Amino acid sequence: MSALLSSLSIRERVPQVEVSVADNAVALVLRVLESPSESDLQALRVFEASRAVRLYLQPDGLDSVRRLEDVPGEDPLRYGLPAFGLEIEFAPTDFIQVNGPINEALVTQAVQLLQGQAPEPRLWPRLRRPPPHQSRQRRSESVRSSLHRL
Repeated sequence: MSALLSSLSIRERVPQVEVSVADNAVALVLRVLESPSESDLQALRVFEASRAVRLYLQPDGLDSVRRLEDVPGEDPLRYGLPAFGLEIEFAPTDFIQVNGPINEALVTQAVQLLQGQAPEPRLWPRLRRPPPHQSRQRRSESVRSSLHRL
């Protein structure tokens, strides 16, 4: 990633990169204070394809975030809440809890409170030592692998 950014003609005009790791993709939002040149766009396309990430450019506010290249039929970013049988779709600039076990515990507690139930009393101690779970382990490995590739 640093080699890519260093090679851009607008390298001094890219102050921020946001990373979103979903269950189905890794998204990178590049805040650009100047439009990329055609050679910059080509370098970004090559990086996106070679790293299997989704690149977005943000030239202005949050409503300006756009995919580098539109991909018809592309699935939105999403993460699962297996305990509830749900998949949540989100945009690369949405706030999400990046720690899967904490997110699941927070959602569980919120649902219990909304249903008028007392939250599980041992919920928070469980956060310190989450039980091993294959999908969480795969997600953690996927995040580490995705970030390592960059």
